[in-house]
Amino acid sequence: MAAKILACISANGATVAQWQRGALTKLRRFSDSEKGWSEFEAYLAQTPRSTISIMVDSIDEDYRTETLPHASGADSAQLKARKLRQLFRSTPFTAASLQDRSKGKRREDQYLFAAITRPDLLAPWLRVVNTLRIPISGIFLLPVVALTVSERLNFKRPNLLIVSKNESGLRQTFCKHDKMRVSRLTPPQEEGRHSAEFYAEEINSTRMYLDALTVTHVDDLLTILVLDQDGSLSDLPAAITQDRTNVECVRFGPDELESGLGAKAPDMAQYSDALQLHLLATARPKLNLVPPTMKTRLQVHVLKKIVYAVSAGIVVFGMLWSLANALLMMQA
Repeated sequence: MAAKILACISANGATVAQWQRGALTKLRRFSDSEKGWSEFEAYLAQTPRSTISIMVDSIDEDYRTETLPHASGADSAQLKARKLRQLFRSTPFTAASLQDRSKGKRREDQYLFAAITRPDLLAPWLRVVNTLRIPISGIFLLPVVALTVSERLNFKRPNLLIVSKNESGLRQTFCKHDKMRVSRLTPPQEEGRHSAEFYAEEINSTRMYLDALTVTHVDDLLTILVLDQDGSLSDLPAAITQDRTNVECVRFGPDELESGLGAKAPDMAQYSDALQLHLLATARPKLNLVPPTMKTRLQVHVLKKIVYAVSAGIVVFGMLWSLANALLMMQA
């Protein structure tokens, strides 16, 4: 069986792995440079007949919550496509996901619209993928992929802020009643500032930002879920809750993440994006940003697999039929 390739792309490079037999294998990190792109091409060339799923972790993203009149079928698709064109004119990487549906005389649908706002971030990596004619099964935003964590860990709260330290920096994603509302990425700072106090200040700034947007109220209890992939954030919960009311913080370390999600602790210790790649492989994230023009190769790939499977089935049926006839002739 061909391996499934997974890639997490950020402004400073890409972390890539293969998904085989329920585990990540052959993890590699490639720099965002001519050398890195060349090494990425050599890596992909070793896995023919594969598909690739891409996840993006960058500040070059945008999310909008909009309400549209209720519609279904082709009418709904047209409404969403029109709204995407209005919101994001300069990028083909856009998608919409239904968040809520009002009931009553005036039926309306609430959607989360998302986009990668700087297409050239993906350009060199997609150039390699297209050169090798590898089907793209999905392009997703990392915060959307990370939303699956709370359900899989059975950790749900009305106001939940998911925090993780990834290759691209400190990622904070806020969910209200399991629906994503805001996500922030703080790029890596000087090595000396990578401290619990610095991260706690960033998280406190996010809390004030949420209050300013009236997404939360100052009296609301905010639950912070820290995904400590490499065990370096053990001091963060105490720093977050110190002298702060209406905040609770729960940390899941490498062992808890391995037992709860299946991600391997050695992989998470070596690669900051390993947990997210594991989630990408095992979850079915919403908001697939693949443009329609890039879906054709995947459709052809799936069609070929179906044809091969049907052909194999016909061959097996023919062999069994011949064997049955031979047995009947021997008994006659």
